[in-house]
Amino acid sequence: MPTELQVNVIYTAEETESLLKISRSTFMRLIKRGALQARKVGGQYRILGEEILRLVKPKGRK
Repeated sequence: MPTELQVNVIYTAEETESLLKISRSTFMRLIKRGALQARKVGGQYRILGEEILRLVKPKGRK
């Protein structure tokens, strides 16, 4: 389990859920709404660290 989120690292669904402290159903809802972009690789979701940061970063901040 990573302790610090890194921009250019690819995370699994489980790692992302743990980092964001969300359930699997919330994770799936975020993907379906387009709030979190994920790619399926071999039937499993992969999420770029930059995408996780974009989700939690307040709007208007760089």
